[in-house]
Amino acid sequence: MELIIKNSRKLSDMQRDFNEAFPYLKIEFFSKPHDTKKASLGKDRINSDRTVKSIRTKSVEGKINLTESRTVAEFEGELQSIYGLNVQVFRESGNVWIENLGASHNVFLTWINTNDCLTCKHSSI
Repeated sequence: MELIIKNSRKLSDMQRDFNEAFPYLKIEFFSKPHDTKKASLGKDRINSDRTVKSIRTKSVEGKINLTESRTVAEFEGELQSIYGLNVQVFRESGNVWIENLGASHNVFLTWINTNDCLTCKHSSI
């Protein structure tokens, strides 16, 4: 699966595409980058009705392959460095979404999606 980055796309469309690939993960967009292994500030979260063009700091369009071998750090870093988008990955834990921080920042997206959701509200595990 691919995540398409185009100026005309709404952030909510990108969030939906990401969540289709990783049902127990989600992405949120922020106005400022976060420090490595640090949480983003809630006040910096961007409304998902906005377009990519309205928030990006670089005007590159393209796509990111959502492969099994991509880590959270690689995914977030690529969106920031190439496309100028500040993103944070969240994982589902019970009825809440938790920012993916610390050691799990260097873990594959697919591993977190399948192994870190034992308490996910819609998990069949």
